[in-house]
Amino acid sequence: MHAYRKDTVLRLLTCRSGDVVLGDLGLAATDEHWLRTAIAVPHGLILATGPTGSGKMTTLYCALKEIDAARRKIITLEDPIEYQLKDVVQIAVRPDLGLGFAQGLRALLRQDPDVLMIGEIRDAETAGIAVQAALTGHLLLSTLHTNDALGAIARLRELGVASTLLAESLKGIVAQRLVRRLCPMCASPTDSAAPPTGSPCPRCDGTGYRGRVGLFETLAMTPALRDLLASGAPPSAYANLLRHTPHRTLADEGHDKVASGLTTATEVARVTGREPETLTQALSDHSHG
Repeated sequence: MHAYRKDTVLRLLTCRSGDVVLGDLGLAATDEHWLRTAIAVPHGLILATGPTGSGKMTTLYCALKEIDAARRKIITLEDPIEYQLKDVVQIAVRPDLGLGFAQGLRALLRQDPDVLMIGEIRDAETAGIAVQAALTGHLLLSTLHTNDALGAIARLRELGVASTLLAESLKGIVAQRLVRRLCPMCASPTDSAAPPTGSPCPRCDGTGYRGRVGLFETLAMTPALRDLLASGAPPSAYANLLRHTPHRTLADEGHDKVASGLTTATEVARVTGREPETLTQALSDHSHG
């Protein structure tokens, strides 16, 4: 006789999370400016990428809130609908009724939208329709599951999107992670590679953390990047190009958040894969530089 274990997973959404606006996310000023500019254009593809629970949908919701829904018709296709947006038509996918992302996206394009937000690009069919929509006068926002911004380009190519079409349609990518925020009541300077310690704090229940803070890697499409993408260049070519630009990685973002006292090197290492000691050494070198 075999014993089977059953698990239940709950996703708890708070009303306050629905009140978050773009300026609350913690994007660098230049990245926030880029995103505001990108959503102001009438067409193109904007992607948020990262693992489940990294805040991608919150970023897209915040972006949609910045768009004047009285002037631009906004429709979303979600799985599930997490928060209600004022003056936005929101539709939940129903695969059991034959309404998946690809089928729903086709139907929504007949509704003459200006802006579309698709919860996730999961397959080649959805990817192809999304890119065509972005090329035919629609602003389309969606998410992918990749480790970083460049991974989103590789993923779309794996899904069969032609490099030339991707180069023409893609406006930019935001890769992100969430790390625990140091408790503002009890946090004190200590070894940045270790979580805070001390007597139990009533605000954080002695964990040393309260709330979360985002790490963001923004990749805006430039003429040089578009040329590389259109040529079908390998991933190494993009990485080489970015090394000669002010491009900031998730680890760079984490370094700054640790230096600012917002989180710990352990937290950044947990979501970026870098060793805490490496981040701590980088902080030490920076402080003595």
